[in-house]
Amino acid sequence: MATIKFEFSLRLRHETDDLLLVTEQLGFASDAGWNKGEQNRTISGALRAGTRDASYRNFSLGAATSVDMDDAVSECLEKLTPFASVLQSFVSSGGMASLAVGWFFDSAVGGDRIPAEIMAEIVRLNLTLDLYLYFSPEPSATAKLAAG
Repeated sequence: MATIKFEFSLRLRHETDDLLLVTEQLGFASDAGWNKGEQNRTISGALRAGTRDASYRNFSLGAATSVDMDDAVSECLEKLTPFASVLQSFVSSGGMASLAVGWFFDSAVGGDRIPAEIMAEIVRLNLTLDLYLYFSPEPSATAKLAAG
């Protein structure tokens, strides 16, 4: 075993602008988000002191069908390619667009790489790359013995 799955999301952040227009242009359902100046809240929705210092949206792009890194990233980028001009305009206005990759793996993973041509597509789409590693450790030797 090695990679279990890849999950992707598009994350937008803007220090000054509301994200309503870009959200409508993309047409993806937002999992989380707020606009600059809104009241701070906890994850559960309870009020916190202060206001948001930037606008933010997270759009889940789902899990890849492949557990191969370059195939999975390519699959995700295909979903975003039709929105290249929207992303370009957003980034040109001072926003930041990130492709967030959740990489779920077990202890046997030894690393992976993203080929230059895929990195070039990420750059062409004006995306930063955020990589989140989720490690699922191998069961301990004691647990293995107890199991069987």
